[in-house]
Order: sequence, then C-alpha cells, then structure tokens
Amino acid sequence: MAAAKFTLRLLARRYQQLDLELSEYDDELTTLATQAAPDLLAVYGVGPKAAVRLLGGG
Repeated sequence: MAAAKFTLRLLARRYQQLDLELSEYDDELTTLATQAAPDLLAVYGVGPKAAVRLLGGG
C-alpha cells in the first residue's frame, strides 16, 4: 500500500509540473501569435493555436 501511495504522489507531482509547463508554453504561444498576427486573432473563433496553424507553424 505504501508503494502505491508513493507512486501516486510522484505521478501527481509530475502532472502538476507538466500542467505548469503547458501553461507557460500556451502563454508564450499567445504572445508570439499576438505579435505575428493580431488581425488574425481578432477574427471570431480564431485563437492562438489556430492562428499559428494558419500561419504555417503547426
């Protein structure tokens, strides 16, 4: 039982780290997309990820 708790605790910490890292990447992507194509982001329904794809970056 102790091994399972230990493993779950490690997995939870890793999840939190990855979630934070993903959030940081999303923030950076938003910044770059805003600099590269502010008019495209102004179109209804186009977010940073879609804008980058439309610009050929993904």
